[in-house]
This record gives sequence, structure tokens and C-alpha cells, in this order.
Amino acid sequence: ELSKVATLGEGEVVPVVLLPRYKVSKVDPQLGATLEDGGVIEADVIIGADVNNASNYQGCPAVPHRQSSLPIRDATVYGRIRPRDGAADDRGVVMYLCQNNKWLTFVCIHPETESHIGAIDEWNGQASLDQANSATIKVWQLLDLETLDTRTSGKLALMGDAAHPYQAQGGAQALEDVATLAAVLPQGTKPAQVPDRVKVYESIRR
Repeated sequence: ELSKVATLGEGEVVPVVLLPRYKVSKVDPQLGATLEDGGVIEADVIIGADVNNASNYQGCPAVPHRQSSLPIRDATVYGRIRPRDGAADDRGVVMYLCQNNKWLTFVCIHPETESHIGAIDEWNGQASLDQANSATIKVWQLLDLETLDTRTSGKLALMGDAAHPYQAQGGAQALEDVATLAAVLPQGTKPAQVPDRVKVYESIRR
């Protein structure tokens, strides 16, 4: 729904153009994004939200690394789940309702090496792929991120997973980040004002 609203551009909203097949190789906070094919996309504001490729953001040295253990730290969750003997500390399953309680989402967390076909002799990885619904199943690396010295540089601002060292909570943080960015960068903001405005965003979100 959000994608539809952004790309339709109803009223005074300028429609967003999505470029899903373009891969960014480098981001210059003063200029824009350099693509793998050498093309450059210039922009008045640059928002970085991809933690898996965070090292591309020049000026904001975010270097993610793989987690060795399951990062679930919600005290209310621990209070309702009884520990089981033999449960590993580097894997687990998280379940939650979404779509107005119409869907039950399963998040299966495990070491990345076990996703490789043939990595475990007793597990048939190809059979798992054949039974999976490619339209609904997604694979995402769960990475850890040290606290950043800065989340902004020039007209670049990091948000969500790329800005917050909260592992799987980055999505929730992103909603708050977007609301803050909308407040500090209202329609009519001049390009010359952007660097100062994104600094205000950082001061609010720290």
C-alpha cells in the first residue's frame, strides 16, 4: 500500500520512481549514488537503509558483521517462554501475527552456513526449496552493527537497519526515522538546507 501511494503521486506529491534492477556500488554523500554499470544518480537527499551493504555509504562508516548467537532480548518474550534443555543459542524461531491477524509469520533463524545445499548431510536442502512458496518466503541476513559515531554526512542520512544496532528491530526504528525525516525535510526544503536538516534528524533520533 505504501509503495502504491508513493508511486502514484496523487495531489501535490511527486511520484517516486522505483529502480529495482539497479545495484548501487558506492554512495557519495555530496553527490549521489554510483551504480554497478558506472551510471550516477544525483539527488538532493540520500537515504541509506540497507545494512547488508552499509560499507557503501561514504562518510558514515557502518560495518555490519554476522551474529554468532540468536539476538532476542525482549524480556516479555523470555517471561512467557520456558527454557528447554538442549535448545541451541545460535538458532530459533520467532512467530508473530500480521495483516490484521490474518497471517502468521514464521522467522527461522540459524547459522548462514546451514542454508547452503549439502551443508548438512541429513537435511535435503533442495527438497525444502521445492516445497517453499517463492512468492512469500524471503531470506535475509541477520547482521549486527556497532553504534555509529554519526548517521549523517553531507546530504546522506542513514535510517532503519543501517543506523540502529538493534538487529531485527530495525524495521520498527525505520518507521520512527521516516516520521522524523518528514518533519525536518518538509516539502519546499531547499537543497542547500539539507545538510543542516539531516543533522537535526540525527540529533532527534539518537
